[in-house]
Amino acid sequence: MLYNYRPESLDIYVGIMIFPQVTSAFLLVNIEFSFGDDVMMKLRNMPEVVDVYRVQGMYDIIAKVELDSEEELKELVSEHIRKVEGITGTVTIMIAQGKV
Repeated sequence: MLYNYRPESLDIYVGIMIFPQVTSAFLLVNIEFSFGDDVMMKLRNMPEVVDVYRVQGMYDIIAKVELDSEEELKELVSEHIRKVEGITGTVTIMIAQGKV
């Protein structure tokens, strides 16, 4: 079974199963306090965002994103996420290895 098959994104071939390459990252987000619910909703509505958490500490929100390439990640952060009203800053942490 091929899921979202795109030849340019193929990374690993195992038997007859093909696993597409995925770029995953955690985004640490700072927001203006009064925009918290709006920012959470806007992030949840982005198809690349797979998880969103409101947290306490140095950052206000942690979001996990999955895309096909690092270029798409850069575009998502710079052209979409950082332009959401209420977001004051972001830090991107690329995931080098998933759950073992």
